[in-house]
Amino acid sequence: MNKMQGIGFVLLAGLFSVVLLKTIYNPLMDLIHPKAAVDLSKPVLLRPGDYLVGKNESVKPGFYDIKALEGKPAFDKVQLSEADQLLGWHLKKNTHVLIEGKGTVQLLPATYEPLSIKANDTYMIHHSGFYKIGEQIRAGTYKLSCTNKAGEKLDQKPLIKIMPGYEETARSAYSFINKSSYTIVLKKGDLLEIHKSLFNEYDHVVIQLKRID
Repeated sequence: MNKMQGIGFVLLAGLFSVVLLKTIYNPLMDLIHPKAAVDLSKPVLLRPGDYLVGKNESVKPGFYDIKALEGKPAFDKVQLSEADQLLGWHLKKNTHVLIEGKGTVQLLPATYEPLSIKANDTYMIHHSGFYKIGEQIRAGTYKLSCTNKAGEKLDQKPLIKIMPGYEETARSAYSFINKSSYTIVLKKGDLLEIHKSLFNEYDHVVIQLKRID
């Protein structure tokens, strides 16, 4: 091998090493640091408008806790008052998020914080949303009921569903139309979907889960 061939071989070997390193390193770093999760850690503030999830830079697909920061905005037809929250909401790619009314809505990554249980073995749930059984609420048999602290007649009743997971068919649903309470079984891995009503996040309505086993 002459001198020029040697130089060429060294350059070719160096180029191959760079390509190989990038081929291995970049996917590895994407696994370790998945593109900073596209800023999902930062709060997203939304004013009235129509947002296409995944297309609009403001709203990325993901699981969010949603809070009304000011005014009385409506989030996807659910009327909110200041400080109202919708927890564990799944925003899917290519779906629309519609903010109406006056006010600002904040999106933050869902935290799925465990709920505290009262001395009488009762969970008091103040926000509509999606709750993970075994992580936020203990598995078991419960008496499901709701209280209306204001004593006002509700235009819409609460709706509760038990599902195997997000986007899956509900195993059971409870509407409080003809009954004031239900006995339900929550299994580890279930998802409890709670709507204090379909179109209004009533501040004075609280969903109760009293453990009975």
